[in-house]
Amino acid sequence: MFVWDIDPVAFSVGPVTLRWYGLLFSGGFVLGYFIMQAMFKRARYNTEDLDRMLFYVFLGTIIGARLGHCLIYDPSYYLAHPLDILKIWQGGLASHGGTVGVILAFTLFIRRSKGRYRFFEIADMIVVPIALVCTFIRIGNFMNSEILGIPTDSPFGVVFARLGEDFARYPAQLMEAFAYYMTFILLLSLYIMWKKRSEGMLLAILLFCIFTARLLIEPLKIEQAEYSTHMALNVGQLLSLPFIAGSIVLMVYLFRRDRKMRAQGISPDQLRSEAADSSASDSDSSKSWYPVGAPCRSAPARLVSLHCMRNRRCPPYAAGAAIHAQQALPSMRSRRRPPVCPPVQLVSIKRLNLLCGRPSGPEN
Repeated sequence: MFVWDIDPVAFSVGPVTLRWYGLLFSGGFVLGYFIMQAMFKRARYNTEDLDRMLFYVFLGTIIGARLGHCLIYDPSYYLAHPLDILKIWQGGLASHGGTVGVILAFTLFIRRSKGRYRFFEIADMIVVPIALVCTFIRIGNFMNSEILGIPTDSPFGVVFARLGEDFARYPAQLMEAFAYYMTFILLLSLYIMWKKRSEGMLLAILLFCIFTARLLIEPLKIEQAEYSTHMALNVGQLLSLPFIAGSIVLMVYLFRRDRKMRAQGISPDQLRSEAADSSASDSDSSKSWYPVGAPCRSAPARLVSLHCMRNRRCPPYAAGAAIHAQQALPSMRSRRRPPVCPPVQLVSIKRLNLLCGRPSGPEN
């Protein structure tokens, strides 16, 4: 065991005090921004949108984590003192609430991107830096001597001397930080090397790994909530179960969807390649895309259904295909969109020519 007696304040300049937790929290987001920038360049996406994405995700993290802490772990106090919810400088952020906040903020960003990005594709990018940010946050908790483990006689125990304690506890913060860092390494490796993965699979893996780690490590931590569940599982474990179940459901959904796509002759590699081509050519739509009512009236249904499922952009391809999309997607027609414009991705000339059985030359 070893004694931990580090000052949580990194340094002070006049009235300004910077704590290790804040530096690690913000540093994780900055490092995550550069990771996302590299991924966007690799995918040939517009990196200028990253500033807006970071703003959305940062706000979603703070608001969701703060509301999660106040309404889940100590609801009686904060419902009686609602203004104290705004006192974020007093501490109190919950990762479960932060996860929900990030998902909602990210969904809002995708919806306001006017079809430039697909949810699962960008989610598979952003989960990589998210795992790293989670690692930094848990190290920040350790620097603050908070989120403590239960007492232990293990040689790996830590004495938090700054709290006036003379006994060892499990370093639960470092255990979670290690689990999250291993998740980061796994996700980064899969993102680089797993070329034929299903879009959304890395998101499912992140949720499964992060919250399975929480489920296993939570018994080694003191109860974070101001109340007891009087059950075998504490509050943190109970909150982790829906995320684990959701990740498994998402994996099954992705597996079944991709199996159906492959049966139609469409692979995830083709979809990613088309997305990159469409993003790179988006600035010159008059030369890169078919107009509505193009001569190919028999565009296969698989082309329509594929893009209708995965994108939200008006397709300037064959009128016959657009009519098919309206008939196949009645729920999407109710979303205040033009009835002749289902929410699907633009289809490249090369792809449409291929499916229509025509040469890949420009359309006259």
